Amino acid sequence: MSAAIEDRLAITDLLHRCAGALDASDWAGLEALFTSDAEADFGAFGGVRQGSREIARFCARALGRFDVVQHIIGNVLVRADGTSACSSCSVLAVHVSQSLPAPFTVGGVYEDSLRRAEDARWRIARRVLVIRWCNGAPEGLRAS
Repeated sequence: MSAAIEDRLAITDLLHRCAGALDASDWAGLEALFTSDAEADFGAFGGVRQGSREIARFCARALGRFDVVQHIIGNVLVRADGTSACSSCSVLAVHVSQSLPAPFTVGGVYEDSLRRAEDARWRIARRVLVIRWCNGAPEGLRAS
C-alpha cells in the first residue's frame, strides 16, 4: 500500500476515533488526538479553545449536560503531504437529554489541519467547526 493511501486511512481513522471519544466521554483519549498546542474553533457553540487539554475540558463541560451524544462522520476528504495534512468531513451530532423536549441536532463540517507527531501518528493541530444547521438548541448552550 502506498504511503499516501496509508496516510489517508490513518487520518480517516483519527477523525472517527475523535467522534468516538466524544460519544464515550473519553476526555483523555480525545486530548491525545490533538497536538498539545492545538486550536479548536467551535464558533457560536464555544469560540476558540487553545491546547489539547483545554479542548478536552471544554468538550467535557459542553457535552456533560447531555445524557447521550452521537457524532456521525462522513464525506471525508484528505490531502496529505507526508508531515502535514488538511481534511474535512461532514458531522451529524445528536445530543439527547431528558430535560429537552427533543434531541438537539447539529449538522456541519469539521475542517482540520493535521501534523504528524514524533511517534509518526497524525494529530489534529487545528479544528474549525462550520455549523450548517441546528435544531432544538437548548437555552444557554454556550459553555464556558
